[in-house]
Amino acid sequence: MVSLGLVAAIIFCALAILVVWHFLPCLRELQAALREGNNNPNDFTPVARVILCLRGVDPFLDRCLRGLAGQNYPNYKVLIVIDSSQDDSRPQVEKLLDEYGTERVEMLIRDCNLPNCTRKVSSLFCGLKHVPDDVEVVAICDADAIPHPTWLRELVSPLRDPMTVTASGNRWYAPIVLTLGGMCRYFWNALAFRAMHKYRIPWAGSMAMRSDLFRDPEFQTCLQYAFSEDTSLAGFLFNKKQHATPIVSLVMLNEESVSVKNFWGFLMRQMLAARISHPHWPAILAEALVIFMVMWILLPLSIYQGSASFGWWIAGGCLYDLTVLVVIGYFEWLVRRLLWERRQQRATPYDWKRICLAPLGLTITGFIYPIAVIHALFTTTHIWRGIAYRINNKGVSVIDERDDFTSAANQYESV
Repeated sequence: MVSLGLVAAIIFCALAILVVWHFLPCLRELQAALREGNNNPNDFTPVARVILCLRGVDPFLDRCLRGLAGQNYPNYKVLIVIDSSQDDSRPQVEKLLDEYGTERVEMLIRDCNLPNCTRKVSSLFCGLKHVPDDVEVVAICDADAIPHPTWLRELVSPLRDPMTVTASGNRWYAPIVLTLGGMCRYFWNALAFRAMHKYRIPWAGSMAMRSDLFRDPEFQTCLQYAFSEDTSLAGFLFNKKQHATPIVSLVMLNEESVSVKNFWGFLMRQMLAARISHPHWPAILAEALVIFMVMWILLPLSIYQGSASFGWWIAGGCLYDLTVLVVIGYFEWLVRRLLWERRQQRATPYDWKRICLAPLGLTITGFIYPIAVIHALFTTTHIWRGIAYRINNKGVSVIDERDDFTSAANQYESV
């Protein structure tokens, strides 16, 4: 009888090699950025608008707003689109307006609810409608990102190349308070980082677009059927034989703490967005099915076959975990160096508890992730920030919306 544990060990080895192969380009680019230091003058500063879409109050919203208003960029303005006139975020936005004035900040109330996309995409569509004709670049930021003073300069820098239509940074999750949900999100985010770089998938939390893209009628039509603006953009560019330019050094630190429930909701949104419009969804699904087979099928069968088979499974799992922990650990060390040397920003320090619990968090993520992907494959409804959506082949539609939405009720679900 074939040892199923040995089969699992071989698969674990293949997955470990895949992780290293995908991370190598990210590591090289980050190392190059650290060697270059701050030598890049980033003097390419076209007229820009930054669009921030808000519904409720995120944990670090005040830092996000002040970061956007305090950019070291000569000709830009922040357009903040809030969900409604009663939205909880409005007092903080009005305070920012009082401090910086209308020359720097403009507040809009979303004036359109498109029928086949999420409310966030409707807000983005509303913001794009209010962009003046002389604007050459539009940047998008999420409320859970904290932009540093040179963020916008770094973000638009790749657009100097006329063949580059969009550029994107990425998030690095490092929660202040250690929770099981936070550990799982940390590992999922780290592994997603390398996949987004490989497939050149933009992240809407830190993304810039040239005018010929955001004013393209085909792209605007694409948005009207979008569950998520970044994966829809990735699909749109893929069909055009174009792609986003990733900026590995433009890492946005996210330190919020999440529960397992919040992590599950966040993960489901990412997988639903991938299922609906990600150009590489078949590859994502195939990898998730392989992980499902190893974690949920071969593990119990290996235990049933006996200690020798189970021993092979454990050996393969330990090799995979060790490989991932070393690669991610080294990458995070480079990220922390970058954050300190470029921005004087420190992430949450390591401690023995985090180090000891890391293998457990990675293993639990391995059990949860494939279930989320398979669940997303058959999901027809999803609740996001108090709004229930129906998922269909033509996009999404709102089936229920709570008028009394508050950030507390939402438990700070990530954008």
